[in-house]
Amino acid sequence: MRLLKRSDTGGFSLTKDLVGDDTIPSYAILSHTWDEGQEITFQELRDGIGKDRTGYNKIRFCGEQAERHGLQHFWVDTCCIDKSSYVELQDAINSMFSWYHNAAKCYVYLSDVSETEQKASNGMTELTWESAFRKSRWFTRGWTLQELLAPRSVEFFSREGKKLGDKRTLERQIHEITRIAVQGLRNQPLHEFEVTERLSWATSRQTKRPEDKAYSLLGIFGICMPSNYGEGENNAFRRLQEELSKVSNDEWVLAPAAMVAERKLADERMGYSLGEISWMNIMRRRKRDKCCFNCGNGSHWEGNCQERCGKCLYRKHTSSWCEHEVRCKKCYQQGHVSEDCQIGSNTY
Repeated sequence: MRLLKRSDTGGFSLTKDLVGDDTIPSYAILSHTWDEGQEITFQELRDGIGKDRTGYNKIRFCGEQAERHGLQHFWVDTCCIDKSSYVELQDAINSMFSWYHNAAKCYVYLSDVSETEQKASNGMTELTWESAFRKSRWFTRGWTLQELLAPRSVEFFSREGKKLGDKRTLERQIHEITRIAVQGLRNQPLHEFEVTERLSWATSRQTKRPEDKAYSLLGIFGICMPSNYGEGENNAFRRLQEELSKVSNDEWVLAPAAMVAERKLADERMGYSLGEISWMNIMRRRKRDKCCFNCGNGSHWEGNCQERCGKCLYRKHTSSWCEHEVRCKKCYQQGHVSEDCQIGSNTY
């Protein structure tokens, strides 16, 4: 973990990468949404580039707030991670939840919320930021979910740097916006919530890269898993399920990641991603039926099922879950069906 250290003159600089037995001082941490082309990277901060960008102002804002709370060190994701280093990026993805959890203060900078005043119908002056707060882009992003849940102290600020409240004083509004249980907002251990409930908190949240919809949940489920950008959302969710099955007591967690056709369109209209549709419906069925999805036998799960798919002849799934090409039941080759086979004579 690399921090920013504020100097007595008001400037700041990067510390060395704190690893192993290095002592990590008390620090504040920033939560925000990225503005394309305005953020300051690790290399740019090191080279003193981009001080006229809005991203630099956010870094300065975090440092000033940290100083008000007696904190000399602070962390900002845009510039404290050397993303050109594969090892460092991997460590950051798997450590992000704990970094936010261990922060003394978390400052949420809402660039799309302004603290303005207007005349109410009764002639009194009222603040109008709450409407913008409820519509803020921050509540729609995948990575900000753990940034809300992990820290013990979360404070919200308008784009002018004015404090709007904290996680406790804005608890009602946050609950209504996110549908996260109040106990979760009060830092109840996340492992005490069912897997399906925690997954539901992420529905309709978006990430720039599709795989991040799964990677941003690692800390929510207490899992470490290497990232593999380019694998796609479904494969990322499949690996997440496999890792989750190793640490979860819920025997119905592990399931194939094929799409569930009967609820696909309905759930898409509700804002679920394809990976989330697959996982949520599979878990609903597993918890309800308590049996193998392939053959209906209650003595095993589909991972141990010996029934073959009627489409591709592979085991461990049935035709309704099949993502493979059709395989002939006579010669076992793909690309044609038994009725058109000119090779084999034995039926399956």
